[in-house]
Parts: sequence; structure tokens; C-alpha cells
Amino acid sequence: MKDAGGAAEEMSWPKGSKWRKWDMHVHSPASHGFTGNWNQFIIQLGNADCDVIGINDYFSVAGYKEVQRRLNDPGAGAEGNKPYREALQRLKTKTLLPVVECRMNNVVFDKQAKSGPRIGRLFKPCEAAVRPPGSARTDQVLEDSRIQ
Repeated sequence: MKDAGGAAEEMSWPKGSKWRKWDMHVHSPASHGFTGNWNQFIIQLGNADCDVIGINDYFSVAGYKEVQRRLNDPGAGAEGNKPYREALQRLKTKTLLPVVECRMNNVVFDKQAKSGPRIGRLFKPCEAAVRPPGSARTDQVLEDSRIQ
């Protein structure tokens, strides 16, 4: 590998590869139906045994933005109780990603989901994917999800 000046740069990883835990589906207080408050949410994120966390909301990145605001607030170290402040510091060592969840039942179907087009085949899985022995072929699995 070369650095910005074009000189060869040696890369070394003394531990080799490392497994990391990710959780890409963590709803925030900005999500409909969430129970709890922002301070509790920050404590839960900071205490999570994950290196990467996807902050998930419906049709929005509002929760991710609020967590980023709290992480970047210079006065945040004086806010909240001790568990909140400690969790906020631990959270700064994690990778946070915005995740947008789109629920199609309120967009594609009417509110009672009695009518509307069915969208079930947006992405066709690769036929070369490895399947466990005895599992159904993807064509058989997708047969019931065709657009009607």
C-alpha cells in the first residue's frame, strides 16, 4: 500500500483478524412506539456489547441525528447522571450508522392492508447462493411473493 506521498507503507496487524459484533436494528426514541427517553437510550447504547450500531427509525434519520448531536455537544459531559455521562463516553468509541426502515403496508396498501399492489420481488436472490441441504429453491420460495 502507498501513503499520500507515494511511498510504500507497511501494514501490520499483530492480532490478525478480529470478530466484531454489530447490531444494525436499534430503534431510537424518534421511532413510533418506542418507550423510554433519550438518556435511557444513550445508556443502553453505551452499555451495548457491540462495536457497530445501526440507529434505526421509520422513514427518518432523526434518532441518529439526535445521538450525534449529544455526542458532539461540548456541554454533554455535564448533563445527566453519572451512568449517562459514562455511557456517552463509551458510545464515542463505537461506530454509529443511520438506518431508515420503510414500512410498505401504509404506503402500498390502504390502512387496513385489504387492497393495493403486492410488492414482494424487488430483489432477486443470486441463484449461486449456497443453500443448506434440503432447503427450498429460491424460485419456490419467491413463487408466493410475486407482484399481483
